[in-house]
Amino acid sequence: MIRMSTVVGRARALTRRVWRRTAVDLLTLTGAVALVLPASAGAALQAAASGGQHGSAGSGFSVFKSYFDKITTYLVYLAVPATVLMLIGVAFALQGGHPRAHSFGARVVIGFALVLAAKGIAA
Repeated sequence: MIRMSTVVGRARALTRRVWRRTAVDLLTLTGAVALVLPASAGAALQAAASGGQHGSAGSGFSVFKSYFDKITTYLVYLAVPATVLMLIGVAFALQGGHPRAHSFGARVVIGFALVLAAKGIAA
């Protein structure tokens, strides 16, 4: 008799492998198109960076940058209380003697540092 966990486990691994292969194929295809048509790729990038084909303000990378700036601002506002609550949970885990509490505490601190550094990394 075949166990259900064995069948499901193998199907999930196959799906992950297929997704990974599809992503690699798409990236390869995108790179090949950029190599074959460099003028078109450069023109599209320049149009996106300058705010559109006709130079209209409010589109292109400037909109993305302002959107990302707003998202990171609100993310910092949410990260501060979330970090405090998680560190309180880590303190209880340490007192309870959980073997991985130190690791979880380090991950909380690293995650908070990444959230704080998000604006600087993106700039």
